[in-house]
Parts: sequence; structure tokens; C-alpha cells
Amino acid sequence: MSKLKSSPYSDKALKQLASILGRKDVNIHYSDSAATASTDGETINLPSECMNSPEAIQAVQGYIDHETGHIRWSSFSLAGKFQSKGPAWGNLFNILEDVRIERLAIKAYPGMFFNLDNLTEYMKDNGLYQKPAGMAQLTNTRAPRAAKIMSTIEAYILYHLGHKILRYRLQEHAEVSRKVAVKLVGEKIVSDITAFAEKIQHAKSTQDAADITTKIMEYLKQECNNPQEQQQPQQSGSDNNQSSSAADVLSLHHTKNRASSCQDNQQQSESNDSQDNQQQSESNDSQDNQQQSDQDTGTGKGTGGQDSQDDQLQPDSQNSGDNQSSSDDNQSNADSGLDFDNIEEQNIKVKSRGDALADHLEEKSKKV
Repeated sequence: MSKLKSSPYSDKALKQLASILGRKDVNIHYSDSAATASTDGETINLPSECMNSPEAIQAVQGYIDHETGHIRWSSFSLAGKFQSKGPAWGNLFNILEDVRIERLAIKAYPGMFFNLDNLTEYMKDNGLYQKPAGMAQLTNTRAPRAAKIMSTIEAYILYHLGHKILRYRLQEHAEVSRKVAVKLVGEKIVSDITAFAEKIQHAKSTQDAADITTKIMEYLKQECNNPQEQQQPQQSGSDNNQSSSAADVLSLHHTKNRASSCQDNQQQSESNDSQDNQQQSESNDSQDNQQQSDQDTGTGKGTGGQDSQDDQLQPDSQNSGDNQSSSDDNQSNADSGLDFDNIEEQNIKVKSRGDALADHLEEKSKKV
């Protein structure tokens, strides 16, 4: 399909520009069905709707800059093999590789920053990037929990790296997506993933982007399938406070018992005039000591009795269980292993800059 008549760009001009930037002969193709741009390393596929308004036409400049960045700096053979691991792996890899090549493009041609930033605004305004107010919906779907985690983490990485490394106008997107991610998997996991993802600014090749993707995916598998690590810091802190509170109650309980024993001994000393009272006091002491011994037995030397501790902890434990079971996002990991390798593509709710390598990649990988 040829370009639309409303475009100020001729096919020849776009082809020449793409070929110069990509440093090879590049063809331009328009698609009525494509929502975003893509490339197979030889042809840039542009959505026809980009030619329907001045705003959309401006986005074409960003698309050309982005896709020629892939043509110049991406390894399509490696990308094809890597994306065969599944949609979650492929999409995360694509996000990271997009950041790497756009950083290189802006370094080579500083004026590209404005084209790519305008493209970012176009994608925000036309629903290709989630609106901040709607990001919570990433976790409010019926998709498997693994898909929710991947959609949320990928959204955060996309917006955070776009804002921090590439300096696009994505600050609100980055801040809101981080909050959603922290709520879903906890501060520790998000902070660790951030550290992994930010290494993309030092990546030298597509292989580096693939290695970072692997680290993030393997980390998610390990952390999100580990019941010990899965709980959020807020919950862990709550549990620690509950344990401390129970320990304080038990300590106070033992202190009162010791005070009671001292008081009994004092009463015994003062009641030596009556043998019957003395025997009664001794009997009371014996009974108190037996109760204390029963409480101090069970979990070992220097610890409170298990029954007493259970009595103190049980209500908090039940409340904690109720709170956790009320949130699907905080429990299902521990029940069964999460499968990040076989997430269905329709359950990945976040897309990279332009599905840059996706549309033609399967066919391209067969040729390589």
C-alpha cells in the first residue's frame, strides 16, 4: 500500500531517509492493520493511521528514527532466537533493546531526541501507552497472576527507563507504575529489578540486552515462587510487630508470675505463727511453681510455653491470614508455581515502543 495523500512525505523521501539512517537500502511499507511500527531489518512497516493528522505525521519521524536504530544496531538473528522463549520474554527483551538503540540513536544524532519524545507523546495521547489513572487495571484482570506480574513489571521498566535514561516526558507514568508494581510484588523485588534494568544504559550489544532480560526473568521466577520472599515488606513488618507484641505480652506474663512468687514468699515468711497457714502457703507456692513450670516447658530452655504463645499469637495470625487471602496478588504464588515462560500473548497488556522486532521476526528468524 502506498502512503496516504495527506502526508507531506513522499515514499521516496522516507525511503532515502531510512536508508541513510540505517546505512543500508531500506524499504517503507504502510499497513492498515498495524497499530505501531516494526521492522525486519530490511523493511520498515508503518501504520497507515500515522498519515491522518499533523500530529500523527509528526510521529512518523520518531518511528523512522526508532526503526532505523534497530536496523543499524540490533542483531535480528539473536532477537529471533530470544523471542522464541515466549511473549513475556520477547516483550521484556524488546523494551530493553528499544532503550538501548534509542540511546545510541540520540547519541549519534542529538536531534532525534525531539522526534522520539514527540513520538512518546503521540503514543500517550492515543492509548498506546497506559494512562496513569488506569494502570491499576493491570492487576485487576482475570489473567493468571504471572501475566499480571509481567504486565506490571514491564510497564514500570518501560516508563522508568524512558524517563530516567532517555529523559522523555514519562515521569508520572514511571511513578504510578512503580507504585502499582510495589503493591503487587513488594518494594524489594521492584528495587532489585530496577537495578538490573538500569544496566541497559551500559549495554554494548543486543546480547547485553538479552542477558539483562534473562537476569530479570530468572530473578522473578525465583523470588515470586518463593513463599518466604514473596510477602511484601509491609506485611513482613506487620508480622514482626505481631511477634514482638506477643513476645512483650509473654515477657510481661512471666514478670507478673515472678512478682507473684515473691509476694507469696513474703506472705509465707509473715505467716510462720500458724502451721496450717504455713502449709496452705506452701501448697499455694507449689501450685504456682507447677503452673510456672508448665508454662516454661514446651519449646525449650528460655522460651515461653507453646500453648501460651499460641494463645497470644492466634488472633493476629488469623487476621493476617484473612488480610492475605483477601488479596489474590499476595497469596497465589505460594500455592502453586508461577509459569512465566508460557504466558499467552493476549495477557501481556504492555507493549514496547513499536513492537519493533515482533511483527516480522518469526519470518526473519527462519531466513537467518
